[in-house]
Amino acid sequence: MNALPPGSGRATVRKDEDNLWIDIPAKRNWMLLIFRSVWMSSWIIGGVLLIVGLFLDIGRGDPVPLYLLVAFLAWSFPLWVVGSVLDWQIYGTECVHFRRDEMSVTISSLFWRRTASYPVTDVSRIRIQKPNSDRLLIEWMIWGVLFGKGEEIVKFDCGHRTHGFGLDLDEAEAAVLIAAIETFLSDRALGRGT
Repeated sequence: MNALPPGSGRATVRKDEDNLWIDIPAKRNWMLLIFRSVWMSSWIIGGVLLIVGLFLDIGRGDPVPLYLLVAFLAWSFPLWVVGSVLDWQIYGTECVHFRRDEMSVTISSLFWRRTASYPVTDVSRIRIQKPNSDRLLIEWMIWGVLFGKGEEIVKFDCGHRTHGFGLDLDEAEAAVLIAAIETFLSDRALGRGT
């Protein structure tokens, strides 16, 4: 198996005769990563104190005040959001795998995984497509700032839909990945990869 690191980018490309793997780790913003970790630690301490207060009220036989239950729910949602962001930024990765007759794109982190598969014969027009600058501000805030995810820069068509991969890749790195994919697919079509 050959390892083909595309320059000093984030992605690594590996291939053998029948497979091509592209692994792209999540883009990490170290300042935001540190800030979110400190924030989450403080948030957990506050939540633990809230839970202790709930159990002390229950232990004394007092009815639990409704505002403490509402506060607990209001506390848990931001914890889940920031935890998901940290999970993606620390453990997140995209894996694009070309097999004999299938292309799969897997986006995963420590706690979740999503895979989409496409027939290689239906994959066409692999290209670089710059992120849409007309994105709504709220959409940018939710996906970019809150979840730390940008847009996929490598696009391809399958059937009548456009799909993509390569969250926040640099255009030069995306071009290297597309060249590796096209070389692999042309070698397979010419029978050199079998």
